[in-house]
Amino acid sequence: MPQPNHLPGPNADIWDWQMQGLCRGVDSSMFFHPDGERGRARAQRERRAK
Repeated sequence: MPQPNHLPGPNADIWDWQMQGLCRGVDSSMFFHPDGERGRARAQRERRAK
């Protein structure tokens, strides 16, 4: 197992795209359905999320 002083440093460059996502700040409930959600309610939520 590598020792902590031999691990690579952080690389935020590969995650920069997340900072520009239009979904930043949107409540996660927009993307994850509540238990039992079905039919029209689910379809509408999915349309809004897209």
